[in-house]
Amino acid sequence: MFVTSRWRSLVFTAVTCLLMCLPFLPFPKIGAEFIPPSENGVLRGSLTYHIGQPLSVTSAAMAKLERELLKIDGVSSVLDTVGAKPSGFGSVVGGHVARFSVVLDKNRRKETDRVLAAARKLYWVVPGAAYHVAGEGGNPIAFTLTGPDVALEAAANQVVALLKEEKGTINAQSAAEAEGPRLNIHIDPARAAILGVSPGQAALAARIAIGGVVSTKVRLVNGLTDVRLELPVQQRNSLATIQQVRLRATGGQMIPLASVADFTQTIAPTKIERLNRERVIRVTSDIDPQQHVAQGDIVTPVVKKLNTPGFLPSGVRYITEGDTDLFQQAMIGMGIALITSVVLVYMLMVVLYGSFIEPAIVMFSVPVAIIGALGGLAVSHQTINLFSMIAIVMLFGLVSKNGILLVDYANQQRKKGLDVFASMKEAAHVRFRPILMTTFAMIFGMLPLSLGLTEGAETRRSMGTVLIGGLMSSLILTLVLVPVMYTWIMGWKDGYDRRKAAKRAMRAEHEVEEVDQPVPLGAH
Repeated sequence: MFVTSRWRSLVFTAVTCLLMCLPFLPFPKIGAEFIPPSENGVLRGSLTYHIGQPLSVTSAAMAKLERELLKIDGVSSVLDTVGAKPSGFGSVVGGHVARFSVVLDKNRRKETDRVLAAARKLYWVVPGAAYHVAGEGGNPIAFTLTGPDVALEAAANQVVALLKEEKGTINAQSAAEAEGPRLNIHIDPARAAILGVSPGQAALAARIAIGGVVSTKVRLVNGLTDVRLELPVQQRNSLATIQQVRLRATGGQMIPLASVADFTQTIAPTKIERLNRERVIRVTSDIDPQQHVAQGDIVTPVVKKLNTPGFLPSGVRYITEGDTDLFQQAMIGMGIALITSVVLVYMLMVVLYGSFIEPAIVMFSVPVAIIGALGGLAVSHQTINLFSMIAIVMLFGLVSKNGILLVDYANQQRKKGLDVFASMKEAAHVRFRPILMTTFAMIFGMLPLSLGLTEGAETRRSMGTVLIGGLMSSLILTLVLVPVMYTWIMGWKDGYDRRKAAKRAMRAEHEVEEVDQPVPLGAH
């Protein structure tokens, strides 16, 4: 617990300083994320076919996929909705999309990652569809792009490609993918005037043929019901049929729509989202739990690439949102909290001790606690997240108690007349048992939290791991480092005080000698 040899204490201090530098080296690598995922026994997924796919075909494919999902060991039920799926800030509605949720048996929720891996292999069941499945919760990686319409979709596709290149990402997609064919019908006023057709009547006929119109209402048992007039599905999807829709001219003759209109087919988004009156496209991605890649390992290089000049088209800007934005805010906020906590702990001890030196000695217990905290995260393959950062802030206050117990008792012994070495030796002997008792009480108290045996405890496991690792490393290293630093610093301070007192005494003697010298007669 205490190093008696000066050279041995010097070597130990050097080794301790080296250990304190290890967490800042690339190995072992510890990931960073906002909140760790938890295995809550629910998966979410979606199917996306080409726009125009009949609802009945999508429903049949979803039913086939549902049967295969129920065959996976541990799956209790599958809930699905055909005709809508989440996309961007809202959802996409149409017969070509579907969404589903997979619910595991209550007693097998710890197998969520295994079931997810099995469900991802079922893409062969729905050929031709974009098949996505991930864990429950929002997309952990999300960017919102805004800018000119011409360059916005190209930028969104560029960001999607960038996310797909990163290890650990799955289901990278953008709202710009929800595009489909659009038929533009332009009524030529000149030709309509020559043929005696009203442009308004021509536009109305085109709209009725494709989109339909409510022509009347009928009263049924449930009340009034709209009667919609429109072409059959097969005919309104045929350009030739629409071109032959007849219009009645002023002279009574029937004129085909193609005689007064131009038809062009283009690709257009099925929905347009706006934020602050600007068009935006949302790009999202999930994280594959099988890859064991943290959110920060993905977000950091992606943000760095997006900030590279010339990567995004001119005028296009990006905004981090969701867990991506919260992750960046949490890292900045918790960094400020860490610095503030260290300063406040030190200043509080300065007030209590009435000195700046003893609190500085006690604060040597804080860096050695970081060794165990980060080491525990690395060994257990956990990440630096919101909960582990909170635990580090707590750790700064908990580990200081070891140094306080030693330094405070050593100061009491020095007041009784013992020298620095003897007082710290006595403090180490007397305070060893209380330090062990308090430290192990906190370690065993945090053990259930670190094991994460309860439902949803994976999210906050890192808090217990950080506290246990920090307390253990502080227990082992502080009991040697603090006594060594105390004997060095306080020994130097006592020597400095003695030399300073000796100089004052010598100066006082010289002043007394000068006063005692006889004054010669006639000096006045």
